Amino acid sequence: MVKLPVDPQRVLETLKASTTAAAVPADLLIAGAARWLDTLAALVAEGHEWPARSPATAEEVALLRPAADQLVLAVLPGEEEGDFKRNLGTLQWPAGGVVAVVVGAWPEKGITWYRDNVARVAWDGSAAAPGVEKLLEAVAWAAAKRAAPLARRFPGLRPAVSRRLIRQSARRTAGLGALSNVPGLDLATVGLEQMRLVLSLAAVHDQEIGKDRALELVSVLGVGFGLRALSRRAVGWLPGVGWAVRGSVAYGSTLGLGEAAVRYFQAGAPLATSRVADLAQRFRR
Repeated sequence: MVKLPVDPQRVLETLKASTTAAAVPADLLIAGAARWLDTLAALVAEGHEWPARSPATAEEVALLRPAADQLVLAVLPGEEEGDFKRNLGTLQWPAGGVVAVVVGAWPEKGITWYRDNVARVAWDGSAAAPGVEKLLEAVAWAAAKRAAPLARRFPGLRPAVSRRLIRQSARRTAGLGALSNVPGLDLATVGLEQMRLVLSLAAVHDQEIGKDRALELVSVLGVGFGLRALSRRAVGWLPGVGWAVRGSVAYGSTLGLGEAAVRYFQAGAPLATSRVADLAQRFRR
């Protein structure tokens, strides 16, 4: 077991906060042109529970009143986009919205935004990448804090949501690592952020994390603490830019840890402390 130079209470608080976030209600409503609803539902469900579907014109979509926990995935023919844009002011979507506008095979145009949490992404109407990847990525971004519980219900969203969580956490740990020489802030905080990431990824993959399993995951924190020695060594190689070195080390470590955690949970997360400890040891090397 890794000895952790951090208050155990902070670990328990992190576990509690992550558990609360994973329990946030989240649902998905797919609305719009009927001929594409089942295709989209199959993409996000991947054989599991299918989301609710509602055939509607662009004007009808704008007038939808979804439940407070429902993200709306609207699919519109390109010729109806103007009608939808004219009605944006009437939208009452508490959980945000994603708009997939079918305007031909333009997946390379990526994701744009009508307004906060209302995304626009082009789609060619097929189940082929890369258009589908952008579409699912748009759902992950527009879902915001509901992304993890939404992916828990709909497996097709898990890769996109996992990538978003990993990138967000890597950016946060880069900032924490760069500031690790500030009194009261050290790489133990990076380790806690990495634990939050692992717990979030567990929720995404529908893995229950209780206190007993938290002990298993706590060993992952050893990655963050091990960064201290690596950062100091690297700073010695590049004097004067220590903040950048520490930030880069923390960023890269979090990216790698997140990818390994995804593989771990995809494999069913075997209940063995040694399994996570082995992941941590590989990152140290």
